[in-house]
Amino acid sequence: DGDSKPEDGEKPSAGEAKAEEAAASGKPGDAAGDEDKEEDDEEIPDDDIDVFAVEDVCDIGKGRPLFANFTFEDWVLLNLRYELHALVHSFRKDVADDEREGFHIDNLEYYYGKYFRKNIDARSYGVKSCSDILNFVSDAIGVSPKKVLKSYLSEELDSFDVFVKLAEEDRRERALQNDLREEGPPVVLKFAPACLPSGPVGSHASGHARGPYQPRQRAPFGSQAPTPPARYSGSSQWPAHQQQNQQRSSHYSYNSRDSNSSAGGKGGSYGGSYGGGAGGGG
Repeated sequence: DGDSKPEDGEKPSAGEAKAEEAAASGKPGDAAGDEDKEEDDEEIPDDDIDVFAVEDVCDIGKGRPLFANFTFEDWVLLNLRYELHALVHSFRKDVADDEREGFHIDNLEYYYGKYFRKNIDARSYGVKSCSDILNFVSDAIGVSPKKVLKSYLSEELDSFDVFVKLAEEDRRERALQNDLREEGPPVVLKFAPACLPSGPVGSHASGHARGPYQPRQRAPFGSQAPTPPARYSGSSQWPAHQQQNQQRSSHYSYNSRDSNSSAGGKGGSYGGSYGGGAGGGG
């Protein structure tokens, strides 16, 4: 008589029915479902992703590339790793001598210019020698006990993504060292623009690239003399060698009038030199 129990014909309330259905199906409640959804939506920080487990360096999640946090210096080191790797293996392939491992570190500047047709300047990297440059890419390039340059990467690579991964791993390592640094300013790389591919060998040391080789445009023999570009119009700054070419072309230019005068021996340069030409000889 104390507790009132629902009769057999009485229906349970809506809340009781929903709870019984959830218990019977074994599914968690609405609150638990929302928590799981929030956990799935959480993004893994980029620095927590294993770079060497990434399959596509251009998409590590939601279209974000592995190199999203790269700075100018990171791209410079990526390019340097690849160039030195290619230089080491190309040299050994060209020499074709099993007894010759490679070239001495002191010859790096020479062979770098020989293969890539540009200079490698240690000052652009903020160091004093080419040996110091290798410290930036010691994860890919090293020096043997005989001071011979060598590459830690295989000659036959399935993909060049490894250079992006090495650059990202190096960037994280530098960031971690700066975070753990207790005294002194953080270590920040500052490279000159000349570090990236620029001009051919002989470019100015200041880093201004001359650009690709462009042959000088010369007018065909006997054609109209070249005219100064617009920037020289009305000025006397037209280069001296161009002025000489213009005078030379004007002197040796042949048109119908000059040809007639030469043939007739009337003031023609060739006619006067050789007896007055065809008409003057008679």
